[in-house]
Amino acid sequence: MNAMRPKDQFNTAMLLLDQAREEAAALPPLATIRTTADLVQRARIVRSVLNARNLFQQVHERAEGLSEALVRFQQRKDRIASKD
Repeated sequence: MNAMRPKDQFNTAMLLLDQAREEAAALPPLATIRTTADLVQRARIVRSVLNARNLFQQVHERAEGLSEALVRFQQRKDRIASKD
C-alpha cells in the first residue's frame, strides 16, 4: 500500500504529466529518431506517464472507497433514526 496521501498522489501525478509534456515537446518526431538516446528518452517519458496514470488510479479507487463508506454510514444513520 502506498503511504502517500491522496492529495500528494494527485499532485505528484500532475507533476509527472507536466514534466512528460515538456520533455515530449522537445523530442524529435518519431519518424526521425536515429539514436538510442532518443529512444531511451521516449521510453522514460512513457514510463513517467504510466506512473502518473497509476497514481491517478489509486486516488480514484480511494475516492470510490470513501464514497461507498459514506453511503454505508448514511444507511446506518437512517436505520438508527428509524428505530427511535
